[in-house]
Amino acid sequence: MNIKVYVRLFASLRKWSALPALELELDPPASARSALATIGIPEEEIMVVMINGKRGNLYDHLTSGDELQFFPLLGGG
Repeated sequence: MNIKVYVRLFASLRKWSALPALELELDPPASARSALATIGIPEEEIMVVMINGKRGNLYDHLTSGDELQFFPLLGGG
C-alpha cells in the first residue's frame, strides 16, 4: 500500500514544480529523501526539512497524511 504525503516547496525549490503544493504517493518505507527523489530535487539543494510542522531530516520515516515542507539553502552576505 502506497503512502500519500503532501509537499510544499519554497523559494528557489519551486522551479522543480509548476505547483506550490504537491500530493505524492510513495512506496513504503517512505522518507523525506524518497519524496525529494520522486520530485527530482537534489539533496544538496535542501537546507531545512519540516514534517508536520516540526524540524525533521531526510531520513525520517513518513506515514500517510504527513505534510512536508522543503526549504532551500539561502545565500547572502
